[in-house]
Amino acid sequence: MSGSSFSIPRHWWGKIIGGLIGLFRGGISGAVIGALLGHLVDRFLAGIISVGSTRKAFFEALFSSLGHLSKADGRVTETEIRMVETLMQRMQIGGEERQRAIRLFNQGKQPDFDLEGAMRPFIKLSMARRDLRQMFMEILVEAAFSSGSISQAEHGILLAVARLLHIPGHLFA
Repeated sequence: MSGSSFSIPRHWWGKIIGGLIGLFRGGISGAVIGALLGHLVDRFLAGIISVGSTRKAFFEALFSSLGHLSKADGRVTETEIRMVETLMQRMQIGGEERQRAIRLFNQGKQPDFDLEGAMRPFIKLSMARRDLRQMFMEILVEAAFSSGSISQAEHGILLAVARLLHIPGHLFA
């Protein structure tokens, strides 16, 4: 069996440890109860990890989409830049995270930017979070209106994002 290795998936460790502790403390019934408690621990830890992943995906999708939306009509205006700066202040983004937001914004401005690809992690991680998707969309709509009116190109991007997030497009028509 050279070259092969056996590994236990991370989401099983709580069940295994809980089951073993339960087995030693209370026999078979203790093992079952221990495994159930271990399952709850696994789910709790997965939730904590998921929150961090979802936040990162939201952040990356948002700032790259804002860059894409701002550049849609050909030029990023001072008003659009101020809107993004204000958003960063409201989100209490500073230091290294602010620099990352600016890099993502600039990536979104590139002509070869892949909106759907950039949003894919956020779409995947926010499936059960309609509130988060709605907030994402509201921020983009606010950004689009920051210059006073929405161009056809910006409108098209808003509809594309709404479609990707499974938000009815008629809400933004």
